[in-house]
Amino acid sequence: ASTAEFKVHNNAALLQGDFATGNTNSGVIQLHRDSNSLFRLDYTMWSSPVAGQNLYDFSTGTLDTRFYEYDAATGHYVVIDPEENDFDPATGYLIRMPNGSDVPGYIAGDAPMVFNGVFTGKPNNGDIPVILATIGDRYTAIGNPYPSPISLEGFFGGGQNLLDEASPLYLWRKTNESANPSYATLTTTAYAENEAPGGGNEMADFYIEGNEANWMIAPGQGFIVKTAATASQGTYTFTNLMRRPAAAGGTPFFRDMQTPASRFWLDLTNSTDARSQVAVVYKEGATTGIDYSMDGRHYPSNGIALYSLAEDTNLTIQTRPAFNAEDVLPIGYIAITDGQYSISLRRFDGLFTGAQKIYLKDNLTGTIHNLKDSDYTFTSDAGTFNSRFEVIYTVPPVLGTKTPADIASSVIVYKNNGIIKVSSPNAVIDTVVVFDVRGTKLFEQNDVNSNATSLNGFTAEQQVLIITITTDKGEVSKKIVY
Repeated sequence: ASTAEFKVHNNAALLQGDFATGNTNSGVIQLHRDSNSLFRLDYTMWSSPVAGQNLYDFSTGTLDTRFYEYDAATGHYVVIDPEENDFDPATGYLIRMPNGSDVPGYIAGDAPMVFNGVFTGKPNNGDIPVILATIGDRYTAIGNPYPSPISLEGFFGGGQNLLDEASPLYLWRKTNESANPSYATLTTTAYAENEAPGGGNEMADFYIEGNEANWMIAPGQGFIVKTAATASQGTYTFTNLMRRPAAAGGTPFFRDMQTPASRFWLDLTNSTDARSQVAVVYKEGATTGIDYSMDGRHYPSNGIALYSLAEDTNLTIQTRPAFNAEDVLPIGYIAITDGQYSISLRRFDGLFTGAQKIYLKDNLTGTIHNLKDSDYTFTSDAGTFNSRFEVIYTVPPVLGTKTPADIASSVIVYKNNGIIKVSSPNAVIDTVVVFDVRGTKLFEQNDVNSNATSLNGFTAEQQVLIITITTDKGEVSKKIVY
């Protein structure tokens, strides 16, 4: 009938042929999509699943000056006239929540609400191209262009050689004027949340369990990606092969099997409860370098930041090979003010649910702390610090506990002109072995047969070393800062 309406309700989907490349649709649909529960001054990045949807008509309660498009040249969001512009296909727009509501406390900013978005127009179908930025820092705001979810793995599969090798999906999750990072981060192996509504546990839970092959990007969802430095021009094409049916319960994936990965998430917080999160994944098939679709580059922001490092790249999500207890993971952070900070273990899965410990090593103080026991609190100057912390999984052995006190006190270890020297006036030295604080052997000198020796030929970066000296009267271990 001419008055018939085709409605696709929230968490439902409209699917069409997998191999269709053109859009032969002629009718109009209404696709309903709810936002997260947000405050009046919060934003959502939207992407339209239909053609011809006017920006203003989509959110008539939003102030005209609070519709934004992303300017790749400057890396800033700029105001776009909502009445004069429709959603471009596969493009993300930042739109603030309605300025008014009858929800108690909403106007004052004390209570959140869910925005019920309605897209009206011809449903998108077939191949949909979008131009990726090759200027500025190469970030582009794009989005799911279909009235159905799309496969996350399928999306990355379509971006080979176009997307930066460490580009994740950056999802806008920010409370107005918050010191938290603006984006949550998503790859095919993990989701790193932030503290804003829609960026916390309610979304993280979707991407914790289940088969990663079934993780999906919801209809209406906009996001940021980074173009590869090697791409002189880039047109990304969404295809129907990426499309998926709606998941049971409206969640972005099907909970049909446990992931084989082992993961943990660390949070950095300060005294004002600003928070940044890093995710670490151990998975067969990954490397210690940069792995496309698995690793997620840290998005620069003005807030505090926690990240891991690989190949001089700061990563919010890092995926490494199958777990090895001897692995050492460098952790960097950004402190925006002098003061007290804490690093905590937010959650973990896989083999970390067992007896395996997760230690934070503070290279400044020499402390090794089990994060499964408690948070680690420290003081820091403002600045960027990439060498203070490491995550390790094995505590170095406590060496020399059986040494007689008189022998221990008589053995002297010191450094002179960059060379470590050992003096033992009361015992003859047989061997000298140098360990780092993890217990890894770095150097060995045998058959000394003297009361003194110099470790000629040994060099190391500045760090705390454990020197084990075996004498004819027992074994001694000494610490020295090299």
